[in-house]
Amino acid sequence: MVRSSLDCGLLLRGLVWLSLAATAASLPAHGGQYRGPWNAPPTPGVPTAPGGAGTPTTGGGLMGGPGGPMTGGRPSISDGTSWQVWWEFNKDPLLEKLAVEATLPITGSDEFYLGSTRRRFTRDTQRASDVDRKDRIAAALAEVLRTANNRDLTTAAMIALAKVGLDPDGVKMKDLFEKRLADGDQEVRESAALALGISGQEAAVQPLVDLLTDTAAGRKLAGGEVPDRTRTFAAWGLGLLAHRSGELAVKQRVHDALLAVLHDKDQKSRDLRVGVIEGLGTFGIVANSAEKRLVWQTTAELWAYYDRDLGKGDQLVQAHVPIAVARLLGRGTSNEHQKAKQRLIAELFAKQSRHNAMHQSAAMALGTMCVHPEENEEDAAFCNDLLRYYKDGTDQLTRFFCLLSLGRIGGDQNRSALLSVWRGANRAIERPWVALGLGLIARQRAQADGGTVDEEVGRLLRDEFADTHTFDALSALALAVGLTGYEPAADVLIPHLEDGHKNDQLVGYCAVALALLDHHPAANALVTLMQESKRRPFVLQQCASALGRLGDVRVVPLLQEMLQDSDSTAVLSSVAMALGEVGDRRSIDPLIKTLQDRERTFLAKAFAAVALGGIGDKDPLPWNTLLASGMNYMATVDTLTNGSTGVLDIL
Repeated sequence: MVRSSLDCGLLLRGLVWLSLAATAASLPAHGGQYRGPWNAPPTPGVPTAPGGAGTPTTGGGLMGGPGGPMTGGRPSISDGTSWQVWWEFNKDPLLEKLAVEATLPITGSDEFYLGSTRRRFTRDTQRASDVDRKDRIAAALAEVLRTANNRDLTTAAMIALAKVGLDPDGVKMKDLFEKRLADGDQEVRESAALALGISGQEAAVQPLVDLLTDTAAGRKLAGGEVPDRTRTFAAWGLGLLAHRSGELAVKQRVHDALLAVLHDKDQKSRDLRVGVIEGLGTFGIVANSAEKRLVWQTTAELWAYYDRDLGKGDQLVQAHVPIAVARLLGRGTSNEHQKAKQRLIAELFAKQSRHNAMHQSAAMALGTMCVHPEENEEDAAFCNDLLRYYKDGTDQLTRFFCLLSLGRIGGDQNRSALLSVWRGANRAIERPWVALGLGLIARQRAQADGGTVDEEVGRLLRDEFADTHTFDALSALALAVGLTGYEPAADVLIPHLEDGHKNDQLVGYCAVALALLDHHPAANALVTLMQESKRRPFVLQQCASALGRLGDVRVVPLLQEMLQDSDSTAVLSSVAMALGEVGDRRSIDPLIKTLQDRERTFLAKAFAAVALGGIGDKDPLPWNTLLASGMNYMATVDTLTNGSTGVLDIL
C-alpha cells in the first residue's frame, strides 16, 4: 500500500512538471513566485477555468516550485491547508536580508520582522553602492524601458526600476511608467500603476489617485476609462506610497481617495475593494498624535465596513479588514487594541454562519496584535481563547492559524501551551504547524535573551526530525529547528544534502534550515548540490539563497553561469531571485551585459532585469513583504495572488 501511494506521488510530480513545461512560455517573467503547494481558492461567483483554481496542481505557479512535492504517500495539498503555503507567504522576514556591507555583523530587526538569533560573522558579499544603483542599474533599466515592447521585458524592467527607486541622470522613472499606462496590454498597464507605488516617489501620488478614482486626468493617462484591474493596482500602489511616506499630508490624501472608493455602494469589484482595504492598512508606524488620530479614524472606518451586511459572498472581501486593522495598530495594549481583540475573539466564536475566511483572519490578526501573556492578563485570556479554538474549532486552517498566532505572540505561557499540544498532535498533519509555532517562540526568546538558544525545544524538534519519515513533516521540522538556532541539529539535516536525489521540497528546506543555523561547514555540500540542480529549480534557488545568507562568494559566478546557459523559465526565475537575494555588486556588469545582448531571448533579459532590481533594491526585504506577512491568503482575489500576475506573485 505504501509502495502504491509513493508511486502515485511520483506520477503526480511527473505530471506537474510536464504541465509546467507546457505552460512556461505563457507565464510572466516578473511574476509567479512560488507560494507553496496550493491553488488560490476561486472567487465566489467567478467561474473556474480549466487548470485554474481548484485544479490539483502545484498551484503556486511556475517560479521555483518543487513540482508537486511528495509527502510520503499523502497527496499534495492544494487547498491552502499546507503549512508550506504559510511559510512561503511569511518567510522573507524570517530569513532576513544580507548585511549592508561585507564587514558588518548581523543585527536584529524590529518586532514585526522577528529579529535574528544568529551568531555574528562577516560575509564575503559586496552590497551595491548608491552610485551603482543610480548610474549603473537604474540607467540600464531606464534604457530598456525607452525601447522595449516585449511584455516580459517591459514589466520586469518597470518593477525592477521601481524597486531601485532612483532616477538616473536625465530621466524620470515616473514619466517612463506613465507612458505605459495606456499600453494595449493590460498586464503592462497594471504593472506600470504598481511600479509608480513601489518607486516610493511622492510625485506619483497624483497620477495614482487619478487612476484609482477614474477622473478625466486618469482616463487621459489610461487612454480611456480606467479598467477596474488598473484601479486595483493603483490602490495597492497608493498604499505602498503611504507606508513609505513620512508626510501626514500624503497619508491623509491617500486615505481620502481610498475611502471614497470603499464608500461607493455601486462598486461591485471584489478586487478593487480588497485593494482599497489593504491599502488603508499600510500606513505604517505612526510618529505623532496627528498620525495616531488618522490611524484611529481609519480603524473605525474599516470596522464600519466590516459590520455591513453584504452577504456571505462579500465576506471574503470583509475578511481583509482584521488584517488591515492589525497592521495599522500593530502589537499593543491600548484601548483601541483591546477593543479590536475583543471583536476578533467574538468573530472566532460567532454563532451565526460566517465565511471561514472571517475566522481565519481573526486568528491571524490576533497573532499580530496580542502581547506576551506575561505582559498583560487580558491578553493571556485571548491566548487561551486561541488555544480553545484550536481544540474545539471546526475550520481546520483557522485551528492551525491559532497555533501560529500563539507562536508569533510568544511568551512562556504560549510555549507551554504549544508543548502540551505537541504531545497529542497528529504527527503528519498537526505537528508541522506546532513545530513552526515553537520555532517562532524560540527565535523571539533568543532575540530577547541575547542569542540564548532554547535547547529544550531545539532537541525536541531535532529528535522528532530523526524519527520522522514523511517528506512534508520533515520539511517543516527542518525549518522549525532552523528558527530555534539549535546548531547541533545540523547533523540530522546534512545527510539530506549529501543524498540530494531525495524529495526536492525536503532537500531545499534542509538547505535553508542549515543557513538559519549558520552552519558554515555545510557550504561545500550546498555548492555541490546547487551545481547538480540545474533541472531542479526549487533546490537550486534554496541552495543559492542559503549560500548567499552564509556569505559564500562562490555562489555568484555559479549563478551567473546558469543565467547564461539556461533557457528554462523556472531555472531563470530561480537564478534571478537568488542573485537578487545575494545582492552582490559583482553581478551587476554581467547582468547588464545580458540585458543588452541582442542574442539573448527576451525571457533571459527579463530575468536579468529582475536580478538587477533585487541587487539595487532600496528596501531590505521584498516590496510585497508588507502585504504578504500575516495576511490571510485564503481570502484572495485574482489581483492579490493567482500564482502568476497577482500583487503577491510579482518578483
